[in-house]
Amino acid sequence: MVNSVRNADESTLLLDCGGFFPMRRLSPQSTRMIADLGLQAMDQMGYAAMNLGVIDFSLGIDFLKKVTSQTTIPLVTSNLVYKESGLPFGKKYVIASTGDVKVGILGIMPADTFENLPTVLTRDALEIIAPEKTLKDLIPQVKNEADIIVLLSQCGLKATNLLIDNLDGIDLAIIGDVKKGELAGKKGPCGGGSDGEEPLRADKKALIMLVGRQGESLGSVLFTIDAAGQVIQRQGKMIPVDKSVAPDVQIAGITGDDIYKKIMQEKKMRQEKRRMKIAREIKELRKLTPEEYIQWQLEKESRAGGKK
Repeated sequence: MVNSVRNADESTLLLDCGGFFPMRRLSPQSTRMIADLGLQAMDQMGYAAMNLGVIDFSLGIDFLKKVTSQTTIPLVTSNLVYKESGLPFGKKYVIASTGDVKVGILGIMPADTFENLPTVLTRDALEIIAPEKTLKDLIPQVKNEADIIVLLSQCGLKATNLLIDNLDGIDLAIIGDVKKGELAGKKGPCGGGSDGEEPLRADKKALIMLVGRQGESLGSVLFTIDAAGQVIQRQGKMIPVDKSVAPDVQIAGITGDDIYKKIMQEKKMRQEKRRMKIAREIKELRKLTPEEYIQWQLEKESRAGGKK
């Protein structure tokens, strides 16, 4: 579907709002594999920038840094910094060029993102600056370099709307984490909407879109800019991604037809290899005399640092 949109308009930019680690309850090893394969696929798709969500920190900073460093996708984390140095975790902002138009991309997380995170190491190492303070400082700077400003927000619908009301310069906000109840009574694409569905907010100040869920839809926004470089129109819609969309051969080569099924198959293979290894060890141990077994056990404990 992304290729189809790009073929129709080569000036297309592909963005991700964050939260790309698997949401299912899986073992750490399976989560690592899915995150790694997913990022490989995203790298192949050519994303212009990517924000982060709380789930992306579930396996710790070191793994996140390692797995994202293996891609060419810029991480934009405008209000996330290292506590000790104050340096940004990713990039403060990204300027992406498409034709003659420059797009400034910002990415924010809510201040309480790490409160329920299982590992304290992340909270000890990183700090989230208040989103409004960060944007007040950055928007004027980015506006000098870009024709359009896009905000990738993990702050939910209500908080993102308030930010847009209180700040000038944001042309489009894409929200990747909508809180329970925030969509009550509201119309618009809440993930997996029908083709042509209107955005949640489209006024003179900004347009707001929500990300599609479970890969069921692709958000599309078309900007019209006049000769002076001013945005005069924003059109947003959700494009369904159903079974009528042909699988991409290159992506399927990375993830398989079903990434969860692929992970489970590899898990079974690992378990079978481990079972066979244990069976071989048991077979060899049965050949030992009691004295040889005691000696083997002592050597094993020594190699393990004396732990049983």
